[in-house]
Amino acid sequence: MLGRLRSLARRASPATVIALIALVIALGSSAYAAIPSSDGNINACYNKKTGTLRVIDPSQGQSCTSAENSLSWKDGITGKVADSDKLDGLDATAFARKIASGVVSFTSQSVGQACVGASVAAPGALETDSVLVTLVSPPTPFDVTGHVMLDEVTLQPLVEIEACNPTGSEQTLPSFSARYIVLR
Repeated sequence: MLGRLRSLARRASPATVIALIALVIALGSSAYAAIPSSDGNINACYNKKTGTLRVIDPSQGQSCTSAENSLSWKDGITGKVADSDKLDGLDATAFARKIASGVVSFTSQSVGQACVGASVAAPGALETDSVLVTLVSPPTPFDVTGHVMLDEVTLQPLVEIEACNPTGSEQTLPSFSARYIVLR
């Protein structure tokens, strides 16, 4: 076996020997980057002109240039960074509660500059609750919004969905349905 290595060493070109030495040095003495640093800081430089951000390791002698601002922040992110249906681990029910939902239908009619509304009972809803119109089918060029109001006679809560003419000129409101949710 030793004879084969000597034979290989005699036949190796100088370029091969230099490449082998460089590989041994690179593998044997790789530098350790301290990002984040031992105190948990991440250091970076923000280029004032281009907006480019580059992470640096001050323990390796890296620093920002005069064209950059230095930034530093703590490495404190644990677990998931983002979840599409939660905020700080809480789902939407921690922020808003569904009070009512339903569908209001509109029939085709001529509308001038005003709005046309349709109301439905919304037991338990308050005037301060939010009404989200989640689906208008088929789509209409009219602005469709909703709010909670009290019936003037019975003082019972109603959800009123309004379709307002955005043009200000006489226009025909097409027949459509609007799905809504009342949130508190």
